[in-house]
Amino acid sequence: MKTTKQMKTHTESQEDLILEHLQNGRSLTQYQALVSFNCFRLSSRINRLRNRGYNIKTEMVELDNHKRIARYSLEKEPELQL
Repeated sequence: MKTTKQMKTHTESQEDLILEHLQNGRSLTQYQALVSFNCFRLSSRINRLRNRGYNIKTEMVELDNHKRIARYSLEKEPELQL
């Protein structure tokens, strides 16, 4: 049985799912996060991932109804030149 310290919080589990999604080369919007991960606070999860050192890009996208939403994607780290 896991102790309280060993158990992941719901926030940490969502972060892991979001990170895996981004690491697979996919982008993510708030609506997609809500549907896929039941995440109501994507910007907060993205901020926590950035604080952990992940380089996540925010792209503002205009919808057909002229509203703007944020689309997040993981920036690839440049490969080392040997």
